[in-house]
Amino acid sequence: MRNTGSFARKNNMGELVCEDLDRAIKKKYKPDTICKSSIISFFIMVICITIDIAFYINLFRLISYDEPNMIILEVAGLSMASDFVPIYIAMIAKRIRQGISKEKPLLALSIIVTAIALITNAFIRIATMSTVSSSGTLDAPTLCITLFAVIVPIMTSLTSGIVSYYAYDPLSKKMLKEEIGIAELTEEIRRYKAIISDYTYDENCEEELKKLDTGYYNIAKRSLLNEAVAICNNVRVKLMEYLGNPTATNMLSESQVDDVFNRLNKELVSLNDSIDVINDLTDKAEIK
Repeated sequence: MRNTGSFARKNNMGELVCEDLDRAIKKKYKPDTICKSSIISFFIMVICITIDIAFYINLFRLISYDEPNMIILEVAGLSMASDFVPIYIAMIAKRIRQGISKEKPLLALSIIVTAIALITNAFIRIATMSTVSSSGTLDAPTLCITLFAVIVPIMTSLTSGIVSYYAYDPLSKKMLKEEIGIAELTEEIRRYKAIISDYTYDENCEEELKKLDTGYYNIAKRSLLNEAVAICNNVRVKLMEYLGNPTATNMLSESQVDDVFNRLNKELVSLNDSIDVINDLTDKAEIK
């Protein structure tokens, strides 16, 4: 279970890292009123759209003899223009107001589309008053219902736009993303500085590496020379064993044996001298 009371934890590499960097930042940009809550705003807009759809369905059922599928398309088109477009208008207006975009032509076009939809609804309502009237005449109840059916879509469209404009805040969202990004970069910089601080740089690092390399080279060379001396000693012992066996010396003349021993003695002296020189160099390097 995650410890929600701490912002820091250790990762697999043993580094102390901060988690939930955006938690405090999101609290900073949290809506200060319930009206700015996205859930509340969405709920209000859904109610407005539902009301308009109910009005449009009732209208087209009374005046239209089209098929049900066609009525659904007519209602959807009118509702799209009078309810969804105002939400988009409010979002564009808020972006323009905060200086994020300059979509004024698109804003004007969207307003025209919504105005045409509302005017169309009003025209249809007024033109079909006698049709929807129960008595077939233009009486007071029919006028009131028609006026109500014209005004309500206008009010719901304005309500959706106002709520969307009030709740939508692109500048805050952009600032939130930027601040979270800065916090993450700051955390990465802190981690890299901590990693760098664990390593101390020595100005004489190159010289030290050269000395170590020379020392390892001399040790390896001395090891090889020791192996060569051991091999020569083994050869000397083998020759002495062969000389002690009369059957093994039939093919060797006395002069050849003397030459072999003289050569081995010279090689051993040379190897011993080389080992002494290497030992002296190694000792001097260690002293320095």
